[in-house]
Amino acid sequence: MDPELHRAHADLDETHWWFRGRRRIIRAVLARHLPLGIGSILDVGCGAGGLLGVLEEHGEVIAIEGEAATAAVAHERHPAADVRVGVLPDALAEIDGCRLVTAFDVIEHVDDDVGLLRAMHDALAIGGTLCVTVPALPSLWSHHDEVNGHKRRYTARTLRAALTVAGFDVGHLSYFNTVLLPVVWVARRLEGLRRQPATDFDRTLGPADRLLEAVFAAERHVVARWSMPLGVSLIAVAVRR
Repeated sequence: MDPELHRAHADLDETHWWFRGRRRIIRAVLARHLPLGIGSILDVGCGAGGLLGVLEEHGEVIAIEGEAATAAVAHERHPAADVRVGVLPDALAEIDGCRLVTAFDVIEHVDDDVGLLRAMHDALAIGGTLCVTVPALPSLWSHHDEVNGHKRRYTARTLRAALTVAGFDVGHLSYFNTVLLPVVWVARRLEGLRRQPATDFDRTLGPADRLLEAVFAAERHVVARWSMPLGVSLIAVAVRR
């Protein structure tokens, strides 16, 4: 991909309501379930580094990204983080003893999600914490998933099962992006009527972005403490056995 296109896509981390709202929810969940200064942190599939600032609040960060141009943007934005280019799960083979491993909307992109979770399990110290987010509800499958390289969408049951098989005890599991679920469901149904369906991330919505972000991010007060019954995404906090 052209470097300018990489940067344009990376800029969505800072401008698009979904990325901004998700960042606020993840910050709240980590603050609720982790102490500050947790120590060594590994972020798997860091993209352009949109969540590295949140992770740096908790410790020193190693970040793995598959695309060199995207990793360069992440390093430019977060020079204190150790940003590495690598292919998953091989890039995790020599990393161990981490207190926290994160994978935000990553495992749905690989054929063997349990295998990747096991590699993250091995990168953790015993008793270390994993935090993952994934797209939820197979009924929402659409062109958006295809163009973003998704292999699957999860339910709470299937995500819990994958984590358990990989060697984790799940402590907190919740859907999120719940309030906007009806809107997303209708939008995904309408996608099928378009000649050239678009990904959800192909544009911002001007002033509406701030409103959507506020509605989305307001869920953080609930999601960090309790389990929402449905939503467009899932977040899980689990501990290595």
